[in-house]
Amino acid sequence: MLYLYHKEAGQNQLTLLGDEHRYIFKVRRHKVEDTLYLRNLEDGLLHRYLITSLDKRSVNLELQESQSLEIKAKVPLHIGWCVIDPKNIEKVLPSLNEMGVEKITFIYCNRSQKSFKVDFKRLEKILLNSSQQSGRSEMMKLEIADDLESFLKM
Repeated sequence: MLYLYHKEAGQNQLTLLGDEHRYIFKVRRHKVEDTLYLRNLEDGLLHRYLITSLDKRSVNLELQESQSLEIKAKVPLHIGWCVIDPKNIEKVLPSLNEMGVEKITFIYCNRSQKSFKVDFKRLEKILLNSSQQSGRSEMMKLEIADDLESFLKM
């Protein structure tokens, strides 16, 4: 894990609770005075934090520095993907994210099964975890198109 995502990364003081606390304390086994890197995936900055206190329910962090570090593909890639079984999409999505795909547009084609619906919240969670592991500095964009013609006009 290269960094941890937190929507408020960049503030001088942060408190991690719940799953974030459990991950830092139980999984990564960090201690007081350890360094953590956080991103908010909005400003392109990598924030270095110092763990100032750690207890059973929360971790307090203090901002040490912020540096600009953009990790993205050299050439932007936009993929049009016909809607298929969500399990298959969820399996391939992290690999596409790590390769640097900028945007995926899901297309309902003539032979697509209309019963499959794309769960964007679940896919964004998968992308977030993939971005944390690969170090990617901005989130992949996900869109949906009604048919191939509307995708080609994009």
